[in-house]
Amino acid sequence: MHDSVSARDLNTLLDEVRAFVREVCVPLERHLLAHNYATLEARLADVRAEAQAAGLWNLYHSAEHGGPGLSLPDFARISE
Repeated sequence: MHDSVSARDLNTLLDEVRAFVREVCVPLERHLLAHNYATLEARLADVRAEAQAAGLWNLYHSAEHGGPGLSLPDFARISE
């Protein structure tokens, strides 16, 4: 079992996830509401790449699989 990240690291990660969602994901909602999902697919691929580059992808995966290996309680907190 992977050890939980420190509370400070988790709070920093939580701030980063919140900022990413607010600045990158939420603005896509307007486009989705005005168009359809198919018109957004290419942009979503870019957003996924941005999330991966920022270390905000697969947060529950271990480092060997590309993530920080958050524990279930830590991942639950981020996922809220």
